[in-house]
Amino acid sequence: MLKQDEAGESGSSAAVIDAVRKHHPAAIKAASLELENASMARLLSQQAARRPKDLAREPDMFADYPGVHQAIAVQVDRNGKRGPEWKPIDKVTLGELGAWIAEDHRTETTCRQREPGMSKLLRDLSEAAKGRKDITVGEAMKLRRARGGK
Repeated sequence: MLKQDEAGESGSSAAVIDAVRKHHPAAIKAASLELENASMARLLSQQAARRPKDLAREPDMFADYPGVHQAIAVQVDRNGKRGPEWKPIDKVTLGELGAWIAEDHRTETTCRQREPGMSKLLRDLSEAAKGRKDITVGEAMKLRRARGGK
């Protein structure tokens, strides 16, 4: 990009990428695994943010919650190390969902503005679970339906 700028030219992303590949193949090779991992992590995050699919042909239990994610990354202790792992939304505990909402500080907006459906889901299910944080979203949805909720 800088060489093109010095020459008074502009270039497309493809042209810049081709130039870097041509002039710095060792650097590209060294960074390839890291770039692949970052790209795949981004795709996984985008996929997880999609609405859960109705595989059992049951009524959509998340119909009242716009923008609900099909999976979220929760902090898990595994082999003495703590790190994020993806869980389907119905298998996430209410405590994990609350922590996920609390950890999301990407913008200055409130969690209700960033994730209105997820925040509403937590409020409704916490009420149905009477404050219990150890039950899953799926279990809490069953409690809510049994008590007359949607």
